[in-house]
Amino acid sequence: MSNPIGASVVSINKTDVYDSPGGKKIGSQKVSSRGTILQGPVEINGQKYWYVDYNSGPDGWVKESDIAYLDSEPNVIERFLIWVLSI
Repeated sequence: MSNPIGASVVSINKTDVYDSPGGKKIGSQKVSSRGTILQGPVEINGQKYWYVDYNSGPDGWVKESDIAYLDSEPNVIERFLIWVLSI
């Protein structure tokens, strides 16, 4: 994706949320939580972080490896895969 700012994302892991890239943990998001990228990326020690405004719960900086882009709403198979990955 050339400009992910404003892109919809979904947490594919239990996602720790930080106050700054690589900073203090301020909360977490469960698997399948959705949000919108507002800032980033910022790279710290080889790990990319994005600022995500989640639909509910804490907003903040998350690791790129914990989120995936949503081009559209997940279909039944994609929802099943997200559920399997959460186990």
